[in-house]
Amino acid sequence: MKKEDLIKQGYLLKRSPKGLQLWHRRYCELFKDALYYREASDATTKGAIALRLIKNIVLSGEQFDVETEERNYSFKPDKGEESAESWVNAIRDCMKLLVPMSEEEKKVKQLRVSASSAMEAQDYASAILFWESILKINPHDEEATQNLTIAKRQSKKKMAEPDDPKALALKEQGNEAYSRGEWAVARDFYTQAIELSPDNSLLHFNRAACSHKLEDYSMAAEDSKKSGGLGS
Repeated sequence: MKKEDLIKQGYLLKRSPKGLQLWHRRYCELFKDALYYREASDATTKGAIALRLIKNIVLSGEQFDVETEERNYSFKPDKGEESAESWVNAIRDCMKLLVPMSEEEKKVKQLRVSASSAMEAQDYASAILFWESILKINPHDEEATQNLTIAKRQSKKKMAEPDDPKALALKEQGNEAYSRGEWAVARDFYTQAIELSPDNSLLHFNRAACSHKLEDYSMAAEDSKKSGGLGS
């Protein structure tokens, strides 16, 4: 994010996509290519909406809804802030100036949005896979590098080793195979361990990593969701 690309900034109320769908105050910054939001002006970024992925913007009074390929977002101005219409006009003006992206750039943009959404939902297992995919395309992506570190740290806090000794032994065998680059063998060990400890989030996370390496993205996504929704 370059300062010269900053178009608009201020506080908006963003509706949570989960639970009671409450409104939360967020500091938003509109750049030429994305709308970023965070809890306060000096806080770390919580998420971003890539303008290239926006399919439609609907303005209804003092609320505007942003429809993207990934999900929908709802915003309205905080007290004393600029109107919803001014934000919508600014976003639309930026979208008109976008230069067509290459297929690789499109993929990175989509991964970045997915990673940011996963971070916001505290689904760190999925976030890790998305950030790693970005770094596979661009190893020098600073945002992905920083957020990958954060996601891994948060993920470790949520995960614990399996209690079953046989499952633990199978997990260790899986780790050894994974370190050798034997993704299919490692996944088989993790699968056996999961049969003994089906509610262990760490095992599902490890199997998701193997599936991702094997480009079995549907299974990777399924295990990532499980690892994010389970305790230990």
